[in-house]
Amino acid sequence: MRLKFLIPLLFLLPAMLISQTGKISGKVYNEATKEPIPGANVILEGTRLGSAADVNGNYIILNIPPGKYDVVVSAVGYVKTTIKNVIVNADKTTFLDVALKEEVIGLPEVVVQAERPLIDISQTSSRAMITSDDISALPVANFQEALRISPSNYSGYIRGGRRYETKFLIEGVDVSDKYYEAFSANYGGNLYTTYHGLSLTFRENSNVAEVGVGAIEEISVNSGASSAELSQATGGVVNITLKEGRGRISGKAYVRYASKLPHKGPDLYFGLLPDGSTAADKYFGEKRALEAKGDPASLAKARLYTWTPGKYWYGNKPTAEFEASLGGGLFKDMGFFADVRFYETYGRFPNEFNRRLDITGKLTYNLTPSIKLTAIGLVNDQGFYFGWKNRVFNENYKFFLEGVPKYTKGSFALSGKLTHALSSRTFYELQVSFLTSPTEAGFVDSNGDGKVEVNEDDGDFIKFATPEEIRKYISKTDKTKFFTTTPRNESESEASFPSSGPYPLARPGAYYEYQRLSQFNVKGDIKSQVTNHHFVSAGFDLKFYKFTHLRRYTVVGRFDVEDYIVKPYELGFYLQDKIEYSGIIVNVGLRADAFNAGAKEIDNYFAPYDVKTEQVQLGGTNEVLTVNRYILRRNTNVKTKWLIGPRLGISHPISDKASMYYSFSRSMQVPPFASLYADAYSEMHGTLPNVWLVDQEPLKSTIYEMGIQYVISNYFGIDLSAYYKTIENYVPLAYGVTPRPGVAITYFIRFNGGYADSRGIELTLNSRALPVANLFKLSGKLTYAYSYIKNLVVSPDALRGQNVTSFSTLGGDSAKYGGKLPFENAKYFAGYEMNVVSNLSSSFTGYDRPHRISLSLFFDFPAPFKGVPVDFRLSTFTTAASGFLYPLILADPRSRKLGEGPWNIRTDMRLEAGYSLGKVRIAPYLEIKNLFDRENIIGYDRTTDEGQLLWEQKKIPTGPLGLTVFRDGTSAFDIAREVYFGISINF
Repeated sequence: MRLKFLIPLLFLLPAMLISQTGKISGKVYNEATKEPIPGANVILEGTRLGSAADVNGNYIILNIPPGKYDVVVSAVGYVKTTIKNVIVNADKTTFLDVALKEEVIGLPEVVVQAERPLIDISQTSSRAMITSDDISALPVANFQEALRISPSNYSGYIRGGRRYETKFLIEGVDVSDKYYEAFSANYGGNLYTTYHGLSLTFRENSNVAEVGVGAIEEISVNSGASSAELSQATGGVVNITLKEGRGRISGKAYVRYASKLPHKGPDLYFGLLPDGSTAADKYFGEKRALEAKGDPASLAKARLYTWTPGKYWYGNKPTAEFEASLGGGLFKDMGFFADVRFYETYGRFPNEFNRRLDITGKLTYNLTPSIKLTAIGLVNDQGFYFGWKNRVFNENYKFFLEGVPKYTKGSFALSGKLTHALSSRTFYELQVSFLTSPTEAGFVDSNGDGKVEVNEDDGDFIKFATPEEIRKYISKTDKTKFFTTTPRNESESEASFPSSGPYPLARPGAYYEYQRLSQFNVKGDIKSQVTNHHFVSAGFDLKFYKFTHLRRYTVVGRFDVEDYIVKPYELGFYLQDKIEYSGIIVNVGLRADAFNAGAKEIDNYFAPYDVKTEQVQLGGTNEVLTVNRYILRRNTNVKTKWLIGPRLGISHPISDKASMYYSFSRSMQVPPFASLYADAYSEMHGTLPNVWLVDQEPLKSTIYEMGIQYVISNYFGIDLSAYYKTIENYVPLAYGVTPRPGVAITYFIRFNGGYADSRGIELTLNSRALPVANLFKLSGKLTYAYSYIKNLVVSPDALRGQNVTSFSTLGGDSAKYGGKLPFENAKYFAGYEMNVVSNLSSSFTGYDRPHRISLSLFFDFPAPFKGVPVDFRLSTFTTAASGFLYPLILADPRSRKLGEGPWNIRTDMRLEAGYSLGKVRIAPYLEIKNLFDRENIIGYDRTTDEGQLLWEQKKIPTGPLGLTVFRDGTSAFDIAREVYFGISINF
């Protein structure tokens, strides 16, 4: 049913896009006399795009989709000249001066091969460009891996910004995860992972849609001060441009396969623990002890020890990937590009499974010489549309993985753009888009027998929506029912180890979740090359969201339901002028952004709820669960938040081989919806005391940057930049409130405040293909980044009450503040600056790696035998990062000293042999991740003091329980060596 609306509409609607085009400008002149050639025609071959030179020989071609073009220049009395493979990037000016020879009888057409410039003299702020050529040569499987080539990025964190502070755009359509539930896990934990085993690692990426690498024309990573046209992002902006079909029909396909995926660290069941035993030893020892007791209760519990070696697959199943793309001109004025990617893996850990299907389509149509239509369709499915279920491993349930909820995800986007050229120098764009991203999680009972088995994936999730479903599956007293009302608190269905939280053997908590975030965008822009020196643009951007949330679950003796819909919106307006002279280029603009949370705030924080008593019929004999529900009173409208942000970028080309640039911007970003709405409409009781403030201030960043670019030689160029950034409202804070005397509820209301200070330097060395002893050509890129980020640490206990964070009705605070809370006081909290570290496992972090290095090398070998159309390419990609920072528990806390983990170093390799037959190229390849099988530690066990001591004293990251995977779902180690075999076909 879910597919019915997808296929017919895939290419029909228009979309919200930001600047996805570039321009070419330059001068046409006489090669001999250097005089300008007025009226010379400059045409992009195979397109309708072109321009004529003015009286001074100057020309400008606007609104060019990124890619490679053959530029044809002609004039009466001159030899036609073609410059091949001229590269155009989004939101950039490509400067191309052309010298024409005077026509002489018998003189052939001149053909010149363009070279990729080593520096970009129009660059006014830091930006890394990753082209389709780079992606096809690198040993990467998706665009997230390709982002590692950017010096600003580490594991999705850009210049101190957390993952959700990075905006992801595909053809300008914002596919960022606005909800980003992993945020709530990183700050204060998430109850549902603890009690229900639903790991948030499958929600860790901050984008809800992806495209196959074969569909990507270029990726732009904007880490510096952005132009006014780019909307809210306090981290960075990753802008992906898709390929556009032009010319003859061509395509590419590849398959990639690995027989298994091992992992670093001890075996989860048979790895040796610090006491010399294994988890399996403890498990079977307890079972034997229960059987030896012989009483009915012990024997009944012993029968729950159902795990045996091999019960769950464990890293011994294959991973496979297939991708195919096809594109070109359908008719004279219509082009298309389509890409399909299928990926399936059984993971590295027990019972893992992830399958995804990505479908991408782009259609362009020149309705008239001045009107162009562009349509985009994206479908990403992880089971929501086509019906399969994905699984995650959870350490808490490793002996009973039947108790871990399965999940499905999906996203669907339609976009389109009308571009109307009013003249050769002025055009406007109107865009509309729609994106929806649903998620569903829970349990499946395919055969309807009331039990959930590991391999039951067919059918719908159990929704616990009717009294019949609840009675069938849930009971506190009837132990034959699959679900309990007290998950992780029922000793007769749990092992006795470990003491920090016994492993469940049966009877998990009931759980069902459905979330959907839909966004509708409308955008308009008008852009004009007013003079040869001023390119002016202005526009608006309207985004309307609808977030639907439904969650039903049992926890601590309750059956709870969360069900709400919120409708926030964003507004954006900008004005910008790009001023270009031979000695200076200036981007100056102003942007206004607004956000309204579309929800209501608590009226009185000291009387925040109404009490409602309900009875739920469960599956035991005459079993009725009485629940006192504390329903939050939310009746106060929140105000719209505004920010007026100036943007300035300056480039000073010193020569064609050197330039300096400076930039400044002021931006804001909406907090993730998880920090606004998570638990906002749920109930309050003694074990669920956390509520987020809906009326929070947005994050606000101020960025200063300066840099220099220099061409060292014909083969090498460098880009060196330094930046300073502050981020306001960066730190999660909380007030504790005791509303009513005699009621055992003290709840915590969380909100943001404080600040972060991020600064660093970044160096990039680019190399063109360099011939080496006539044996091969060597090219590559070297990057280095040094950075640190510190944030305000507020500690009320250490500061002797200077920061008041506890309030109560009995203490007179309700009367003092009139039922409100003094959130504005947080601006004046005393504290101290400290390097940012994660509250949970270090694998969540990326801002705490002071030194980061990457090196990509490409070795191109020509055909070894004359007349045999075989070529070879070897590419390597090495990354190195200093270790994560962590708090020292043995050091004097007054020193605020942090420890540093070991460096992480990883080399990936790809070796390809290509055989060409006409226009077809077949290339088998070998790809190896972590070539040298290095053990890279990315986190350690922080759940117990013993685990922290083992790490601090002995550098054992797995803790007393030998945890390769921690209970928050993150890992102690980066990947082990992985070997893939594949074959690609280009035609």
